[in-house]
Amino acid sequence: MRSNANLVSIACKIFGKDNVLTDKEQITPYCFGNSPLAKRTVCVITPCSSDHLCKFLEKTSDIDFKIVIVGGGTIFIRDIIPPTSDTVIISTEKLKNNPHIEPASMTVSTDSGLKVSDLSEFLLQYGLELVVRPFLPNSKTIGGSIAENTNGYGSFTGGSVGDSLNYVELCLSTGEKLSVSKSMVERNILNLIPGSFGNFGIITKLKIKIRRHPELKYSIAFLFKRRETPIRILHSCLVNEIRVSTAEILDSKLISMLDKTTRILPINQKYRNILLMQFSGSKSSVAKSVKQVKRIADSMEREYVLKENANYLFKFREGVLTLIRRNLSPSIVLELQPYSERITELTYLLSSLESELNSPLAFFGDIYNSPKIVLQAKGDSEEIVAILNTLVSKLTGLGFTPIDVFSLGFKCCPPWMKNFLNREMLSLYEKLKKVFDPINRFHCLVF
Repeated sequence: MRSNANLVSIACKIFGKDNVLTDKEQITPYCFGNSPLAKRTVCVITPCSSDHLCKFLEKTSDIDFKIVIVGGGTIFIRDIIPPTSDTVIISTEKLKNNPHIEPASMTVSTDSGLKVSDLSEFLLQYGLELVVRPFLPNSKTIGGSIAENTNGYGSFTGGSVGDSLNYVELCLSTGEKLSVSKSMVERNILNLIPGSFGNFGIITKLKIKIRRHPELKYSIAFLFKRRETPIRILHSCLVNEIRVSTAEILDSKLISMLDKTTRILPINQKYRNILLMQFSGSKSSVAKSVKQVKRIADSMEREYVLKENANYLFKFREGVLTLIRRNLSPSIVLELQPYSERITELTYLLSSLESELNSPLAFFGDIYNSPKIVLQAKGDSEEIVAILNTLVSKLTGLGFTPIDVFSLGFKCCPPWMKNFLNREMLSLYEKLKKVFDPINRFHCLVF
């Protein structure tokens, strides 16, 4: 208890009492439903400056406690296994000083706690936008989007959010401040930050690429009979260099698995494989791209349904993981390495594996940046691990290397989750963590 009181005392002196929450009623909302984490949490700190944050980390380096970092709360914080020691939650919500545009480099500098929607609104005043605009902009912070390395609108051509990163500032667990830019010397270090989920440090400031806001945005949705058609169309778009801003797939298996939600989708039993596409640019370039895609679709399926102005379907797409959590509990989501040359074989592989594993497999996402496979977790842990190992082996054989795994809807994250998948990458991350976080302070998703 002495360490608890000491932690709170130091935090109040550095951040002020208004920025240190100790009542359980105040702490609970920052745990997003993870009640075991709430029980271990001593306080929630909402720093207003990175200098104060680094000072706190330096002053408390000899106290035994863990830190969980919270941005907009869209990451699966519900599935974090609570630390065995006392925990402090650091919320970046007040790290949101005014962003600054640098026209020469076409970048914007901002604090990490700024919501994506607020940053987008700021840029729009000057006719600009992010190269990749993360989904769930009203919830996600820009720093959290980098930590997650999420995709979003513009990913089809712009990659993940982390691909647009030019500079980042981290507060390390020892209280030191690390600044890394996209110079030739530091580029490899900068590439480690996106997708690290806060394991290496707290992102406080960043600089990210922007571009001119296009004149027109237009969304369409194709509904096909065959499961493989959407992937084949996107593959053809890439080969023929057709300008597509964003493309997402929701396959028929996922729609069937999420049957409770199908009433909000314009589908029927006949057409259940959805391809969402968004185009941006001048009116003539958008019209040309849409015409080319329609021609490709006509050549692949004689009958299909086309929905124009389909922005509302993208809003459904943003909530897919939430729907999976609610309706497919428990389940496992495998995130695959971006685009493989054998992408058109993926649906045939999934169909054959469903028979072999006797378990439904669904596919969704952007096949060029973060394709995902959903597996309903049936049976005991040994059976699930055996199915996952078979699935990973088959996927890897076709060049679809799994790079991340999420467990959704488990009462607690199974201890085998972090060990069965991509042990070489986990080993590398553990070595990197010892460099960035030598006192093992940050307790996030992977470790």
